[in-house]
Amino acid sequence: MAIGVPSAGPAIRLGKPAPGSLSCAAALERERLGMSTPPRTKLTVVGAGYVGATCAQLAAQKDLAQEVCLIDVIEGRPQGIALDLDQMAAIEGFSARVVGTNDPAASAGSDLFIVTAGR
Repeated sequence: MAIGVPSAGPAIRLGKPAPGSLSCAAALERERLGMSTPPRTKLTVVGAGYVGATCAQLAAQKDLAQEVCLIDVIEGRPQGIALDLDQMAAIEGFSARVVGTNDPAASAGSDLFIVTAGR
């Protein structure tokens, strides 16, 4: 039996999985690799330039953390990228939640920091 796949029911809801649950594709991949539970982590990417945005995208797509926090000093940039990545989840089938902010306090509780900011 695959993790996160409904065993019975009249319909399967398409779209982004509920927070904390795995997408079907991620669940099957974790099962194939012998991984039993999803990561319970928070990852922060500092810097929302091309490298930071790509890093956040890949971390989210690979379900490396339940939450990916993208921080930058430019107002609106990390929020816009996070919104794009969050909406992409339904198509790409990942369950990581992406949050964009200008407030460093949002990184509280992060298990891993990746700094891509320049200057």
